[in-house]
Amino acid sequence: MNEKKFEFELSRLRDEIDRIDSKMLSLINQRLEIGKKVGIIKKETGSPILDRNRERNLIERLSKMNQGPADNALLKYFFTVIITATREIQKPRTISFLGPEASFTHIAALAHFKHSGKFVEQPNLYEIFREVEKDQSHFGVVPVENSIEGAVNHTLDLFADFDLNICAEHYEPVSHDSRNITRFLVIGKDVPQPSGKDKTSILFATSHEPGALFKALEPIDRAGLNMLKLESRPTRHQNWSYYFFLDIEGHYQDQQVSDTIDDIKAHSLSLKILGSYPVFIKEAMPYD
Repeated sequence: MNEKKFEFELSRLRDEIDRIDSKMLSLINQRLEIGKKVGIIKKETGSPILDRNRERNLIERLSKMNQGPADNALLKYFFTVIITATREIQKPRTISFLGPEASFTHIAALAHFKHSGKFVEQPNLYEIFREVEKDQSHFGVVPVENSIEGAVNHTLDLFADFDLNICAEHYEPVSHDSRNITRFLVIGKDVPQPSGKDKTSILFATSHEPGALFKALEPIDRAGLNMLKLESRPTRHQNWSYYFFLDIEGHYQDQQVSDTIDDIKAHSLSLKILGSYPVFIKEAMPYD
């Protein structure tokens, strides 16, 4: 191919790319407009904006249809961004994080929400919980444990003081030492639907007598459920009285899980379900 033919063919291909890009822009905006209408219907019917099952099924369906040359990782990333933008246009989100900007909590918030939303710096953990409780922020992102230093006790204490749900979890490396990972929780008022791979967090208190904790935990073993985490904290309202923070495998809407929690409650002075939410799977995140 001589130089003139090469330039002509290159120009023709670029023109074709420009036309495709224009069509894509138009289609993206059409999709967002339809998404906006869906958001209005969701608001009128009281349906949640976030529907992980719908999103997962969409990605799986498109992956099966995909004939390349785009690989499924690219496909997933592209449509995850579109889905996130659609959610944002349905209900713009404000996310509170523990400042300052560029802190590990800020980085975790940006990663979890894929940079979509208005991110608001808060000076301390209490303010994050308070802002979400007062509906000044849709969500808050708080550290709850570190793989080296253990639980973030102040976060655990605040769950006892505020009536908020755990909506999601996110793990983020916090240094060049790859073993040092911090677990963050997304708090809000949303109630995530079962995803098929979930965990449930509860907060309960037992009487101060021998065997009380064993009796409260026995239903988990009897049901054959996996206990993922157990932490204790003083109640701060009575000497030698403790709250226990427990993570178990499964979603509260699963009959076996709900029955087990009812059994735990029967052996507890008090019990609060903090939330059922998807288990964090690093490999599934499109920004990796």
